[in-house]
Amino acid sequence: MRIRIYDENTSTGKKLYDLTQKVLKRLFSDVRPEYIKDTRKLIELGIPAKTALFIDDEVICVDECPQEAELLKIIEEKITSLINNVRTRTKYRS
Repeated sequence: MRIRIYDENTSTGKKLYDLTQKVLKRLFSDVRPEYIKDTRKLIELGIPAKTALFIDDEVICVDECPQEAELLKIIEEKITSLINNVRTRTKYRS
């Protein structure tokens, strides 16, 4: 799972990064989000924003910071989806 935060050095972006780190520490001890201060990627994708959270190349939120419980739920759902995809692939290989 790849978690990236693009931010133009805004207070929302810093808050989002800190919150994402906190949630990830609850789930995994050594996983950290990437904090990218270059927002040209957002412009290339047509996202007019100063801050955006991506999980595995999917936009999760733009110019906002969700509540901790909401972010935890989003990340847990992504993990569950990844696990189910791996199980499905392993099942068909057997």
